[in-house]
Amino acid sequence: MYPAIVASMCEEVRNPARQVPQAMAWAIPVGFLSGIIFLLPVVFTLPDIGMLLAGEIILAVSFEGCLRVVQYLAVNLLEFYSQQ
Repeated sequence: MYPAIVASMCEEVRNPARQVPQAMAWAIPVGFLSGIIFLLPVVFTLPDIGMLLAGEIILAVSFEGCLRVVQYLAVNLLEFYSQQ
């Protein structure tokens, strides 16, 4: 998906023969990294998988925990960068 977005904007760069292939190559690791950043809080806040499969816990509870983790990280990063 990402390389197609880059290819559609190749008319907008100064040196498309060099910059478009670089952007396409960087789209994959950047997408991977952003996926990992999204998945880590989800994985660490999921309750016991056995309880989830048994239907004892509603999955929305785990996403609430994920949002708390993301909010905590965002607030701490903002505080960290505002002090520098």
